[in-house]
Amino acid sequence: MIHTKFDIEVTARTVIGEARGEPIEGQEAVAWVIRHRAIAGRFGGPTLAHVCLRKAQFSSWNDGDPNREVIGDMGSHHVALMQAIALVERVMYSHMSFDLVGGSCHYHHKDMDPKPGWAIGKPQVTTIGNHAFYVNIS
Repeated sequence: MIHTKFDIEVTARTVIGEARGEPIEGQEAVAWVIRHRAIAGRFGGPTLAHVCLRKAQFSSWNDGDPNREVIGDMGSHHVALMQAIALVERVMYSHMSFDLVGGSCHYHHKDMDPKPGWAIGKPQVTTIGNHAFYVNIS
């Protein structure tokens, strides 16, 4: 799948907003979720940007979320953004990266209490950093 520069940058900003305090594996895991959602085609549209910007899918893009300001204010040459772009490109084009989340299209903070309704009674595929990952959520 070919992705535009805009798709990659929006995805990188999403990874930063969702996982900037996480180790590299945690950031990669979020990028894999975005990739899986784009492939599945039922999460907001045909492109990475559609998936990332779909309302209420990634909290870092929600109005009032403090991460939205952080990711929106980063200039295109910000070091963290350039690093995230490289990470996203590795994941999207599978260069030196393998699926850390076993096909997961959903995750939440592992300490979230209560868990989101969609996660209740569903087995976790894995936990990476501070996020729990799930597959087969309808």
